[in-house]
Amino acid sequence: MRARSYKAIMITKWFCGILLFFATTSVWAQKEGNFWYFGDYAAIDFNSGEPLVLNNSQMYQREGCASISDSIGNLLFYTNGIRVWNRKGLLMGIGQLLAGGQSATQSALIAKKPGVNSLYFIFTIPDPDISGINGLKYTVIDMTLNDSLGDFTQVVNSTMNVAPTEEKITAVKHANNKDIWIITHTWNSDAFYAFLLTDQGIDKDRPVISNSGMVHTGNFIKMAGYIKASPDGSKLAIITRTNSNLQLFDFDNQTGIISNPITFHPSYNKSYGLEFSPSGNMLYLSDYSNHAKIIQFDLSLPPAQIISSGIDIGFVDNHKIGALQVAPNGVIYVAKFDTMEVGFISDKYLGSINYPEKRGLACGFIEDDIFLSSGGSNLGLPTFVQSYFFKQQDFRFDEVCAGDNVEFSLTNEKELNSVLWDFGDPESGTENQSDLLNPSHVFANGGTYQVTLISYFNTNTDTLIKSITIYPNPDVDLGNDTSFCSNDPVLLIAGTNENDYLWQNNSHDSSYLVSSSGFYWVEATNTYGCRTSDSVTLIQVESPNVFLGNDTVINVGDRLNLQVDPSYQNILWSDGSSGNELWVSQPGKYWVCAENHGCYASDTLLVSFDSHCRIFCPNTISPNGDGLNDNFQPFSNEELSSFHLIIVNRWGTIVFESDDIFNTWNGQYQGVLVKQGVFSFKIEYVCLYSDEKKVMSGTITVIR
Repeated sequence: MRARSYKAIMITKWFCGILLFFATTSVWAQKEGNFWYFGDYAAIDFNSGEPLVLNNSQMYQREGCASISDSIGNLLFYTNGIRVWNRKGLLMGIGQLLAGGQSATQSALIAKKPGVNSLYFIFTIPDPDISGINGLKYTVIDMTLNDSLGDFTQVVNSTMNVAPTEEKITAVKHANNKDIWIITHTWNSDAFYAFLLTDQGIDKDRPVISNSGMVHTGNFIKMAGYIKASPDGSKLAIITRTNSNLQLFDFDNQTGIISNPITFHPSYNKSYGLEFSPSGNMLYLSDYSNHAKIIQFDLSLPPAQIISSGIDIGFVDNHKIGALQVAPNGVIYVAKFDTMEVGFISDKYLGSINYPEKRGLACGFIEDDIFLSSGGSNLGLPTFVQSYFFKQQDFRFDEVCAGDNVEFSLTNEKELNSVLWDFGDPESGTENQSDLLNPSHVFANGGTYQVTLISYFNTNTDTLIKSITIYPNPDVDLGNDTSFCSNDPVLLIAGTNENDYLWQNNSHDSSYLVSSSGFYWVEATNTYGCRTSDSVTLIQVESPNVFLGNDTVINVGDRLNLQVDPSYQNILWSDGSSGNELWVSQPGKYWVCAENHGCYASDTLLVSFDSHCRIFCPNTISPNGDGLNDNFQPFSNEELSSFHLIIVNRWGTIVFESDDIFNTWNGQYQGVLVKQGVFSFKIEYVCLYSDEKKVMSGTITVIR
């Protein structure tokens, strides 16, 4: 085990103590914005940290909508500003219709009554209402009603004292972090109205009115577009189609006053969506006046530079681009759709800005990111209390592969004195902690790590714990450099077919057959895009060239000479001999095995004999004892495997019988010499090197 220094141990103990202290004082992230219901029956659940697409929405809405969850992320209800559905997808109330509209950019916004967990206010904005008949209204939902599924109270479509309102509404927390500012803008006016929702309810008679910026006027089409407060409550942005423009303001979340307008260039005559990054340092605008696109502005710059800081960070192929909304995972999602002369054609995907704190194209725009399954995107996304998505401190990182360098970047360095990181990787020793603002760390192994960041600001300390996934690398091992025999090719196996492979010859199989000396390499890429490579040098050793010839037939009595190269180190024949040659004089199976520098080869030869086997017999004998032709003696030109002889007289009596060719007939029968005459014989035999059964017959003349 690697020894750890005393200093490293003390840092770890100090870090753990700090972490335990702040674990009791940290404020958990709010989860009221964890469920989204919007568009063409679309829905997303963010409780896992990443978007999970649902297919249970009962709502269709072209533009503005809202949904709300409790503080631990349980869905409560959702609305299009006209109807309200509870968490089971059932309509609330008995025929009540709210005062929002299908064509209102921000038709509805939901805010919980401060200090009362069961009461929720739905603020509604009507369809374009230049006459001011409807204006901003609110309805109260009591979640204790209808078996805790929620239902309308007696407060339904209560009129606020502001009209005519635009299609715009936003909300952000008061400086006391409890009450909520509800903000809208009036038509034919330069007036912002900020109403404060407290534990006493909404004070509709005493709004904070700020006359600041342009006068919004024109036909009803000019009303379209969003208003958004920054999550930290310091800024406010609003689309002013009256002048094809965008304005940015300071917002005092203590007093509700809106001031110090910054007016951008009049270049966005069909702008629609607005969103701040979670830290409030970046502002995004969607516009479809020409090609549907998203523009990013850097709000950390001086005012004059903010105006000219616009960068096009993404384009979509759709005719329209709509709402921009930051999610609990810190990603800004993008609504888009197409239109026909009649009706809307929803898009099956949401776009995304994955790193909204990063400048320019580094923000990671993806046109088609989340597939909405049976749902679809139109112009709108849910409007929330923007404070749900505020993070005083956050950090971004790219999820990479094991062994790669992970770079961490802070989203907020304002009034930041110092930081302390713990990467949740104790195996890295002293490298597991860092006090750098933007450190990097190498995780040796794939897995999920809990990264802790403690940020020390001028007035407070913020503790943040986030999970980071390090993807595993493919497991590739081609083995050690080695030699192989020419008669035994090497099969290099890179892995399973789950990965993609690239070999030195551009082949893509999971294995490679090597039949010659060389340097071989492979690169494997898994489903996460992680790559691992390996290489090996293989030297081919020439195997013995052993060939005894084809199976052959030789004549009985012949000899066959079998040979191999005498230079081979070891030679072994089937008879146990070790020379480089073998003489074969018998039929059978013969083999030889030879070694050359650790490589072996063998061959086998089947030798058969070509049999010309015959038996020869005398036709006359004279058994008179003179030693000349006294016996009947058959003989063969080859060995026999079987033999049977019978000799009969003219009456058919067997006078001699034998199974041995060397057992001769001496002319006697039962010990008595036969009379002179002619006798018949029959021989049945099989030759040793033939399976054929042969028969030979003839006569013998006995002379006395």
